[in-house]
Amino acid sequence: MNSGSAGRDTDIRLHKQDVTNSGETVVKKDPPLVSDKIIDVSKIESKIANENGSEFKKYSDGKFIVAHGNYNISSPEKGLLVATGDVTVNANFEGLILCCGKVTVNGNCELKHNMIMVGNILEEIEKDTENPEYAKFFKAFNGEYTEDPTALEDCVSYQNWVKNG
Repeated sequence: MNSGSAGRDTDIRLHKQDVTNSGETVVKKDPPLVSDKIIDVSKIESKIANENGSEFKKYSDGKFIVAHGNYNISSPEKGLLVATGDVTVNANFEGLILCCGKVTVNGNCELKHNMIMVGNILEEIEKDTENPEYAKFFKAFNGEYTEDPTALEDCVSYQNWVKNG
């Protein structure tokens, strides 16, 4: 994915939506998907006390970056990013961004999904004995998430982005 020409902001949001019989898309007023179903925000806030503070750990396939509050990607990154606020992308990113706010892509940044890499990082987080608190950030690792996962296409919307030709 590419944000198109320089200066165009791309806004990517996680939400739940339905399509009515008439074909109209209606956004549900359900709780936010990331903070309600995937991430335990309270555990991140207790680990990283400073608002807009962050830390990371390098695993074999990439970094696990966790941020309390907003996070800015200012240099190329590769890995899994979890933020309790908004994420602003000003450089290339490969992996997965999970945030409780919005993701804004500035300029001509390249975003690549890499679910194999993210899966490997998640496996390492789950087995990490040096930082066991990282696994506690994910509801699925703590038995808190028992519903069927929501299809990605039902959770993500794009606004003002242009696909590379």
